Amino acid sequence: MVPSAPSAPGSPAGEQVAPGASASLGDRVYSTLRDEIVFLELPPGSPVREVDVARRLGVGRTPVREALQRLAMNYLVELLPGRGAFVSPISLPDLVKISEIRLQLESASSWKASPPPARPSGPAMQTGRCCAACGTRSGR
Repeated sequence: MVPSAPSAPGSPAGEQVAPGASASLGDRVYSTLRDEIVFLELPPGSPVREVDVARRLGVGRTPVREALQRLAMNYLVELLPGRGAFVSPISLPDLVKISEIRLQLESASSWKASPPPARPSGPAMQTGRCCAACGTRSGR
């Protein structure tokens, strides 16, 4: 597992801090919890207790609260008044949407990464007998 760089203080989630730059405690707690949720180390529906997270990560409860608020804004946890925070459940419709998006992204990225088709050269080009795939006439 390779954790991503934490977000810059005061920046929206997703913006990365340059390597070597310091991140706030809230940003580091957010990154750690986000990775644990995404990689299912914290299973869907499991409680996320502020005290336990603070003790485990060696931080105070304030950075944990900040991280939980950000995770709730990104729909990774649900904050229930009087009950605490819980990892959001995974729904079947969400999995279908994620799979469809991933399929399109993977096919687009593989298409973009592949080299362009080679243009024919040699006798076929000189006689005008080339394939229709490259857009030239066949000479028939």
